[in-house]
Amino acid sequence: MFTRTELEVKSLRALRDLCLIQYGIQAIGNPADKASYINALLTFPVVACKQVSENKGLKSPIFSQVEALEVTLEAMGTPTPEQSALLKVTMEGS
Repeated sequence: MFTRTELEVKSLRALRDLCLIQYGIQAIGNPADKASYINALLTFPVVACKQVSENKGLKSPIFSQVEALEVTLEAMGTPTPEQSALLKVTMEGS
């Protein structure tokens, strides 16, 4: 991820763009303050993992569900380069 030092040298606009555009997260506190964006960028991984453990949003599957997913993925096969490219383009466009 990022270190605090790497983030502190970025402009307010760059930090805002990282939070809002790149990651879709909000500043923690005053959005006119660089520290609000820095704190959001430094803490969101921990917050996200905590949310999983609290069954908010994404949830950890049980073992049998993981096994079923493995079987499904094996049945789907491996994408060709063209199929991979199509998936990448699909994920890039919003």
